Amino acid sequence: MLRKQSDADFYVFTDDVLNNQYDEGIIPVDISRDLEEYRQWEHWWPTWYRMDIMSGKFLKQYDIKILWDLDLIIHGDISPLLEFDPEPEKLYAIYSTWRAQKEIDEDSMQKLEELPDQACVITRFNGSCMIWRTVKYIYEEFAKDPKGNVKKYRGFDVFCDYKQLPRYRLPDLFYSYRDGVYFFTRGLFFQQHPKLPVALFHQKPEIHELDPKEHPILKYWDVDSSL
Repeated sequence: MLRKQSDADFYVFTDDVLNNQYDEGIIPVDISRDLEEYRQWEHWWPTWYRMDIMSGKFLKQYDIKILWDLDLIIHGDISPLLEFDPEPEKLYAIYSTWRAQKEIDEDSMQKLEELPDQACVITRFNGSCMIWRTVKYIYEEFAKDPKGNVKKYRGFDVFCDYKQLPRYRLPDLFYSYRDGVYFFTRGLFFQQHPKLPVALFHQKPEIHELDPKEHPILKYWDVDSSL
């Protein structure tokens, strides 16, 4: 669905380049060697690779960068994102309107019990889609102690919040497929939104765990779909 709306170069960061086929304009980046090292780090998980992408060693030839994670399904017009004009040294991310502060606090306590040695406050910002020009301030803070930061903080979003690294709100085109749009209305549960074009599948259930017969939105996730 993304390729149908933009002819911009599209990079896929993967450790499985040889076992996948890529359409014209889709450029695979082999990160298998990096992951061999990172997987040895305590508490490392794939969300941390966003730091490498933002470090400046990739995508130098592009002015504006957009990151899309695999937990998103695009099923409508995203031109406001594709035409978005970010200010330099500002990182724009999804703002989770469906998260109430009470839930954030409760989730934080639960995760603190599960991972007592990690800082794991749940944030309203979600990095599954981000837009930026340059964001050196984030990578430079992380690079001061990469292994220590991975060990201490439960992922990219939590790291940014604890370090008080500012992030800014993307256009409100996103919703939670599980929780709806707003925490105080919660009108849609596990339904495709009629107006918002991007569904976020955060936490459980994951996209591949859903039955396509019960969740028609999955037709937009099928790479062979004609939609």
